[in-house]
Amino acid sequence: VGTAVTLDGNTGNVAISGFTTIGGQLLVNSRNNGSNVRFINDTHNQKFYLISEGTNKNSQIFFGDADDDDIGSIDYDHADNSMIFVTNTSTRMTINNAGKVSIGGDLDVDGLTVAEPAVFSSNVNISGIASVGTGVTMHPHGGVAIAGITTIGGQLNCDGNIKVSGTVPHIELNDTDNESDYRIRNVNGTFQILD
Repeated sequence: VGTAVTLDGNTGNVAISGFTTIGGQLLVNSRNNGSNVRFINDTHNQKFYLISEGTNKNSQIFFGDADDDDIGSIDYDHADNSMIFVTNTSTRMTINNAGKVSIGGDLDVDGLTVAEPAVFSSNVNISGIASVGTGVTMHPHGGVAIAGITTIGGQLNCDGNIKVSGTVPHIELNDTDNESDYRIRNVNGTFQILD
């Protein structure tokens, strides 16, 4: 078909200016550093579909190199409608069918599970109640509870004891305006500092 399209009647393979279909696969072998495959729609929104006819199968996109042809991937599981993201051949993030996300760990009942420490370079806004382990709870009104100790509006309220442990235990209060902002008040009973 012209000079750009070749049909092999014996194998059924089709070559289109370097594009070759082999056994139902489209092989593109390009030695330039530009885009190997481009899909252009100059009229409507661009769409790209990966459709699996089996409802218990997966739609997968793989990223590979000469050493490993599937070292990274995006995998949508149609059986349970979850999606996983793989880097360096290991699952790093999972999104289940309820929208819950796990990064680097097992997916549990929480909305977001992060297995490693997280660093935020900007503010974190919490509209509900956030719990850190079993001892720390942050409330939407600005209060923080640490195993029974609660801070509200800059005050530290405690129904029990406050214990600071370590080789050099200390409580540090940083005053930024040089005013008398910190008070220790005993309402009932006695106040003691023991060594």
